[in-house]
Amino acid sequence: MDDTAAESTGPDRDVMGEESVSSAPTVTHTDRHRLTAELGEWARSLMMEPDDLVLGVMVDEAVRVIPGADYASLSIVSSDGRIRSRAPSHLIPERLDALQSELHEGPCFDSIREHRIVRVPDLSTRTRWPRFAASAVAEGVRSMLAFQLYVEADSLGALNLYSRTPKAFDQGAEDIGSGLAAHASLALANAQK
Repeated sequence: MDDTAAESTGPDRDVMGEESVSSAPTVTHTDRHRLTAELGEWARSLMMEPDDLVLGVMVDEAVRVIPGADYASLSIVSSDGRIRSRAPSHLIPERLDALQSELHEGPCFDSIREHRIVRVPDLSTRTRWPRFAASAVAEGVRSMLAFQLYVEADSLGALNLYSRTPKAFDQGAEDIGSGLAAHASLALANAQK
């Protein structure tokens, strides 16, 4: 398979590059159950908080609970259709989010526009975003995982995860991230009302 094209792994997922054994930590069924309960409590606690605090807590929680995540951010679709980075956990995701918005290419951009989940095992291999990937690797980022944030048919943005480790995100990280993204979508939709 040409590794510049996406390998479709299901109706809502897009995995970039070659699949191989992941270096991400293994998450057990018990861990997932505990994290699901924690995420539910977390989402309920955010309903009455100010918008900026909600966004910051979402990003901090993503880095804390998703195995392999070194940094996180939210890319939010504004009323004028532009994509803006919000609540980045570090300057690296802030710069890379801005670059994706400027270039109109990258995993977060594709997650918002085309796919619900985009996983990139190794940005140092050829990808369909050569300009973005080169800059990400120069910043020390080797793998990414992006989740579309949406309510019904409306795309609100993306939850973006960045790792310094190649192949950092496995199916367990994707499962936990999907749950977090669902709660984040609802909290974000409520905050934007």
